[in-house]
Amino acid sequence: MKYKPKVIRKLIQKALLPEDFNDLVFDNFPEVYRQFISGQGQPLRVRLLADYVYKYERIDDLLNEIQEINPEAFNEFETSRQEQTNLLDSRNKEEKAINDLGEYLQNLSFKKLKDIYLLYRPDKANEIVKNIDDILTQLNRIIPPKKYRLIIPFIVGIKQKSADLNLQKLLDKWLEEYGDFFGYFEFQRTKTENPSGSSSHSQNDNSLESYLLIELKKKNSSSLQIQGWFWSNKLIRNIQEKDLIELEDYQLSETVTELIRESNKIMRKIGSEDLRIELFLDTNLLMESDFYLDWLEVKKLKRPTKMCKQYIVTFRLAERLECDYQDSIGAWKRKWQNLNYNQGNVVDSYQTDDYELGLDETVGIKLNKLSEPAEFFKLISLNSLPLALWSRRDLQTISCQNEINRILRNVQDDFNQLPKEVTNERKKAAGEEHIGSHICLLWDNPERMPPDPSDPKYALSS
Repeated sequence: MKYKPKVIRKLIQKALLPEDFNDLVFDNFPEVYRQFISGQGQPLRVRLLADYVYKYERIDDLLNEIQEINPEAFNEFETSRQEQTNLLDSRNKEEKAINDLGEYLQNLSFKKLKDIYLLYRPDKANEIVKNIDDILTQLNRIIPPKKYRLIIPFIVGIKQKSADLNLQKLLDKWLEEYGDFFGYFEFQRTKTENPSGSSSHSQNDNSLESYLLIELKKKNSSSLQIQGWFWSNKLIRNIQEKDLIELEDYQLSETVTELIRESNKIMRKIGSEDLRIELFLDTNLLMESDFYLDWLEVKKLKRPTKMCKQYIVTFRLAERLECDYQDSIGAWKRKWQNLNYNQGNVVDSYQTDDYELGLDETVGIKLNKLSEPAEFFKLISLNSLPLALWSRRDLQTISCQNEINRILRNVQDDFNQLPKEVTNERKKAAGEEHIGSHICLLWDNPERMPPDPSDPKYALSS
């Protein structure tokens, strides 16, 4: 079966009002309607219907009716289900690919493999590896700013340096089965376009990394001040001066949509393709649990959509834009470097003393309960922490602490995967009791800062 009963029950509860539900059952599933008795609660009725369609293989009949009654909820359900299926399939395929490759290489000299690994390893990967599993883990854990994974040039390097025809056949077989999954076609095209591997190729890869930086300040109870910048490896520039907009008005959505549109224009000119969004908020705004700026509705291809389901959206501390923070930049940069090399720790805000928080190895903090958010953000600022993970509200049906720990386990200590992992949780969010609906990630890179507005070259007219 492609649907679980629990999933069907959740869809019914979300898509159908009580009167819609009763009419649907009466018209299409009279056998179930006859089982309803006076005083029966809605949850039990929903369970009876779900069990019935599952038992008699009438799920498609039910889905067709729901699609007709509430097409928006049905489409959202189908999209979410497909995303989860694709993600699971992708992870299973990736795991099998790595296991197969490990088997093919197990009889090869580890010294030779290590030498080749050191040629192609990502900058943030560990230079010290003890076996082939270490090598494959390091090559696969960090996705570089390229359209192919670094495991591809590693395999090509082995083929070039090995005279073992049997091994070459095995690697050709692996590339045929998994090459497209890891970007082998893009690697071949890159080599054809720039066979010498010159620096221009590297610059072209860097141009793929683009960010829209947005600072939002609350001026009073009804208005925000907003400013936007475009940041890439090739270009940094203002794209909007500070502007006041109404908090409750559609103007906020319109303004952010326009900033995204302007960023796309610049990306087209410099050859960039992927956009991430970083929101600079002060701690007071971050503590407003009902103000979900990452879930702002924007327009993409003229269609309304939730910003955090289309882009990787992370938070930054606006206080770090101020001169008062200058004396903390050294610690901030050291912790960020440790974070990128996966040499740091993410600690619990309730179980960590001031001494440990001040260590360069402490790169992040997590908040498992919302009883003291002000203290939590004070610790982030005073200890120059570049990473923080928290939920804007406590959940009733699941443990926030367990969910936050699960997210950290999912990245397997590769902190650089956290922005993408949090985005995946947001995309999977179904209802108010899913951690993805409330999860927040502070991802504060000291090397990616807005330009000095007083510098003429960053003026809007430049």
